[in-house]
Amino acid sequence: MDEIDIVAVHGFPLDWNLWPIHHWPQKLGEIKAVISKPLWVSEVGVSSFGAEEVQDWA
Repeated sequence: MDEIDIVAVHGFPLDWNLWPIHHWPQKLGEIKAVISKPLWVSEVGVSSFGAEEVQDWA
């Protein structure tokens, strides 16, 4: 961990991610509880790989 500056997470909670969007606050809290580095959410939303209907909805 001495060589790491930041911990990043990313996901697409509105389509294929295993963490639905309403679980993100709890999951991020769990991660923060075990790291001493800043937490950076590098991507979140709807993947461009998913269906256009889901992208429109999100």
